Amino acid sequence: MAHHFISKPAQFKLKPIALAVALGTTAGYTSAAQTLALEEVVVTAQKRDQSAQDVPISIGVLGSEQLDNNGVGDLEDFAQLLPSMNYVTLGPGTGNVYMRGISSGGESILGSNPNVSVYMDEQPVTSTGFFLNPHIYDVSRIETLAGPQGTLFGANAQAGAIRIITNQPEPGVFEGGIDVEVNSVTKGGDGHLFEGFVNIPLGESAAIRLVAWSKDEAGFIDNVEGSHTIDYQYIRDGLDPVTQADLIAKAADITLTNETLAEKDFNTAETTGMRAKLAVDLGENWTITAGVMRQELESNGVWDHDPADVGDLEVMRFEADTRSDDWTQLSLVVEGKIGDMTLTYATSDLEREAYFDTDYSLYSDATLSPGYVSSYYSCYVSYFGDCVDPSIKFTGDMEYGRKNHELRLVSGQDSRLRWLVGVFYEEAFHDFDLEWHVLGLAELTTDVTGAGTPAALEEPDIYWTTDQYRSNEETAYFGEVTFDITDSVSMAYSARYFDYDSQLIGFSGTIWWPSRYGPRTEDHNTDLQTNDSDSVSKLHVTYT
Repeated sequence: MAHHFISKPAQFKLKPIALAVALGTTAGYTSAAQTLALEEVVVTAQKRDQSAQDVPISIGVLGSEQLDNNGVGDLEDFAQLLPSMNYVTLGPGTGNVYMRGISSGGESILGSNPNVSVYMDEQPVTSTGFFLNPHIYDVSRIETLAGPQGTLFGANAQAGAIRIITNQPEPGVFEGGIDVEVNSVTKGGDGHLFEGFVNIPLGESAAIRLVAWSKDEAGFIDNVEGSHTIDYQYIRDGLDPVTQADLIAKAADITLTNETLAEKDFNTAETTGMRAKLAVDLGENWTITAGVMRQELESNGVWDHDPADVGDLEVMRFEADTRSDDWTQLSLVVEGKIGDMTLTYATSDLEREAYFDTDYSLYSDATLSPGYVSSYYSCYVSYFGDCVDPSIKFTGDMEYGRKNHELRLVSGQDSRLRWLVGVFYEEAFHDFDLEWHVLGLAELTTDVTGAGTPAALEEPDIYWTTDQYRSNEETAYFGEVTFDITDSVSMAYSARYFDYDSQLIGFSGTIWWPSRYGPRTEDHNTDLQTNDSDSVSKLHVTYT
């Protein structure tokens, strides 16, 4: 159910009221005039206002009505509508975006940077490992630019760019809206969605726009009650037959159960957030817009299933699967005219914290992961000489940060020769602590030398840890010049020069690092640094 209201001085405007029921029935209307009218779509795909028909690159645009009509609530929904874009996800907060099938093959925490850049209005919000997935509501349009866009949008845009353009505060206008949805998933649970916005004028030259949402996603995967006996068919080579037989007998008694975790429709997610923007008209064609956006995600369970071994829409998990993902973005945009030129300054500060727990227990089963178990998990043979609980819990504690500034000057768009120049600066970091907990390690009482409690990392059950800090500092200069050779033929050349400094420092190792005969003795064993500069350019000719 949706309701919108609007009030403007000295004029009156009606908006259609639409009623939507989650079972699939919709009610509304489209007038004949609306059907026949072809509205010009203005985009900023090349960092200046243009008609979408005049942009000489592959561009897809979904306006606010299309987003509403297709029920787009996040990037995953949006990706379903575009043939050039794929969104690969294992659940809320875990997605990666690909365009035209292009991938570096390493879009992970420890891998390379993504090849698709995501922008919220003027600010980049791309994250390595897990894309930021803002809730889509009160959005003017989403622009998708397929193909290399690195000259104007930077290193993360070699396969394309996505720009989410939100509705801006409008001085002199009071309007608002409320949207409510209640839904039920077949063979699953119930969910709901509450959304609302209000635009409040502050005198004749300022306004504030407030947006809020709360989404409860229903579960549809069952964590069924059961047990699993660990198969240690790979016992470490080099042991005498008597010792091997004894360990195999001990291993046969290790059975995992999940009676306390079994739950129907256990994959649920709750997303809450808000966005606030203040716009002030400074006069003489100058405006300033300040904004803050906050989103929090809490999820439980997994979004895949095991129909072959467990059942359709069913899994058997032995440790809790949880995830939290909270982020805040502060932004400021100043824009104005200098003659027929447009000067824009944009800055943002993004801070993000994420934590997850993932069940890895069956990773220790030799029949499911042969090659790893024989060396590491088979009763900890020749390390501790015992068989203990092999349940594994994988945890991650991560913190992201991005601060960037961009200043650009754009010429008037009415002459045959048009140009754009700009400078960009960014500082970014990613602090992550990934830990593999083998729960039975806490039960052991002797180390490999027989001298007391085994040497562990930070906690007595941590088998392996990757505790590292990734940072990046970049300065870039970019520009584009376009010349109309004739009324039908135009040529454009763009280029970007950038200088960057990247570092990865920290520790990655196991409980017997640096050797199996002693504890970890180093604060870090990884220190990689890169300082380089390069350039990228693009030339295209357009025939209309």
